[in-house]
Amino acid sequence: MTALFWFIVFITPIVFIHELGHFLFARLFGVKVEVFSIGFGKPLITWKDSKDTKWQIAVIPLGGYVKMYGDENVASVPDQKKLKTMSEEERQSSVHNKKLWQKSLIVFGGPFANYLLTFLLFVVISIFSGVKEIKPEITKIMEHSSAEVAGLKVGDFIVDINGEKINSAFDISNKINASPSGDVTVGFIRNNSYSSVKLTANEAKGKNIFGEAKKMRLIGVTFEKYSSRDVNFAEAVKSSFLQVLDYTYLFLKFIGKVVSLKVGTDSIGGPIKIAKLSEDMSNQGVFAALYFIAIISLNLGFMNLLPIPMLDGGHLFFYAIEGIIRKPINYKIQELCFKIGFAILIMIMFTAFWNDLKEMEFFTKIKLLLS
Repeated sequence: MTALFWFIVFITPIVFIHELGHFLFARLFGVKVEVFSIGFGKPLITWKDSKDTKWQIAVIPLGGYVKMYGDENVASVPDQKKLKTMSEEERQSSVHNKKLWQKSLIVFGGPFANYLLTFLLFVVISIFSGVKEIKPEITKIMEHSSAEVAGLKVGDFIVDINGEKINSAFDISNKINASPSGDVTVGFIRNNSYSSVKLTANEAKGKNIFGEAKKMRLIGVTFEKYSSRDVNFAEAVKSSFLQVLDYTYLFLKFIGKVVSLKVGTDSIGGPIKIAKLSEDMSNQGVFAALYFIAIISLNLGFMNLLPIPMLDGGHLFFYAIEGIIRKPINYKIQELCFKIGFAILIMIMFTAFWNDLKEMEFFTKIKLLLS
């Protein structure tokens, strides 16, 4: 129950911001919003605003939706019968009678709001908590490694590789792997004195963040100390923007590897995993919780931009085709695509839920109960 509570606490503002993005652009272009819902299913709390929009909190906290005038359902499928019988005044309030660029911005508003939330949270975290970095101070040295043979010791603070200044432990790995031969000169500080040694990084087999085999060069040292570097507003903005780009690139790369079957679908997590992580993050302090919200928000924004019918990206894909062929895609084709999109989303959700249950060892526990 605790995990469910924290899941709702973390997910609700992310969903609200996403739907608010759609809502604000819709209002900006004069579209009537019939329902603004946080959650699905039976409404628990409802109220109406001055523009007759029904706001509600529903029983299933797994998302939300904004139903606009002219929509047949929460997936924003056009209500063909209703559209044909609308008066001119009613047409002006329908999302489906707006200009193509306006419809596109209304759809894009949701993912954009998630990206904006992530960026702003990164900025806040950077300003008040600083930019976290792994200090390039050696905490462990492997026996018989090239670092030990060269004379490096625990406590040495590495400051340059091949004469190039480094700022964090990540820089060390990148610069060593950039050397084709593995021969590097390591500059370090020991007892307030600068020294340097030459060594050859050994080639080793490892795995990248996607679990794929990868060749890398290692000198046999470990860095386990973290530091927090204070930044000004401009640096925080720059750092936050780059983080958003980096995570987007990683998400894009991950999707590409899943589609090309280079990475298994067992990497996909679902609501149970998010609930467990939410509970864990709630015990790690305010900034850890905010960072988690930022990552989930970015993930939601990114996933919604995928060109899958029923998602925002699917609608944008249809609008792009409409812009090219100068007319809306045939309604029956759209309907078929939405059904295919729905099937894809169900498969993704089932896979994520299945992976969550496996990670919890649910099936093993059931076997033990039945044996």
